[in-house]
Amino acid sequence: LADVAVRRAACSSLGERAYGVPAALLRDAYGFSPQETMAEAQRKVDDALVAMGLDESSRALVARHLGYVLGLAPEDAQAQHLDPEQLKTQIFTAVYAVLDRRLQMGPVLLQVEDLHWADTARAEVVGYLVHQAQGRPFMLLVTHRPTAEAEALARGVEAHTLIALEPLSSQVSTALLDGL
Repeated sequence: LADVAVRRAACSSLGERAYGVPAALLRDAYGFSPQETMAEAQRKVDDALVAMGLDESSRALVARHLGYVLGLAPEDAQAQHLDPEQLKTQIFTAVYAVLDRRLQMGPVLLQVEDLHWADTARAEVVGYLVHQAQGRPFMLLVTHRPTAEAEALARGVEAHTLIALEPLSSQVSTALLDGL
């Protein structure tokens, strides 16, 4: 798996800003650290978009929407005047543009933990990426409790595997708690 780009995100029960899953995946991909300033993080995004070979106008558009997702800049005036559905579409397109360029370089594995904590926007963007990347060297690995939203990710996807785990027995639960 040396040539596979592995990106990780986790959903939290404590709540996150909208588009927290793609933001976490992008932060992982670009190697953001908590100590970085917004300017340093924005420079990393810009450098990555240049390295991906995007032309200047595409780079500016994608950078603006990724900056919104990543919380690197306040909503710009143009985004404030967009219908929420248009903004969502543009964000989804920008996130997929990054994934698409990365897929041209090799396989990608996206790992999302605890998807059951994700809000609708986060689950929708993950579903969008799954459906857009069908037939490409792309794998999504998700852990989640049984929910309709999480189960909907696999609908219409040709190749998927669902591994359902049974609840832990009382003895195993006790041993697990004792170990903690």
